[in-house]
Amino acid sequence: MIAVGERALAACPVADGTSTTFEWYTAQWAATREAVRDVFDQSSDALSRYDWQYQRREEWSTMIDTLDYLQFEALYRISCSGVQVYLPLWLGFGPDDRTAPSTGTLLETHSETEFELVREQSQRLKTTLGKAVEAEAISPDAARNILLSVLSSRLCQYPN
Repeated sequence: MIAVGERALAACPVADGTSTTFEWYTAQWAATREAVRDVFDQSSDALSRYDWQYQRREEWSTMIDTLDYLQFEALYRISCSGVQVYLPLWLGFGPDDRTAPSTGTLLETHSETEFELVREQSQRLKTTLGKAVEAEAISPDAARNILLSVLSSRLCQYPN
């Protein structure tokens, strides 16, 4: 685990002929607005300037199923054709929600502006729904369903 900061996770495909196994790395400060902008601008050193720490080799689906969505603010999926940028979103609501940190989803983005907009909108929506859950106006499950419904067009279908 790494310290508090704009934390990011990067997935690099393993050159073993499969398209589902990745080397996973983490870096503090690699999810800042500047880092995300540089990735979308296709800056040649966009991700190389961060201190990436190797975590493990894992199948994409296994890693996504066990990802701690509270720990990361960006996920970069690196391929020969470029870098896909995802916003990890935890689906829990408040400290009393028993939802595990691995209960989340990835929101796919295609530009720096979209990344920032999706981040702001999802945080605002989570805050509003969290207040409704806290006031016991709706259940955490209902809040999750509303959140997923509103953000459904952005949900990653977990490509292999």
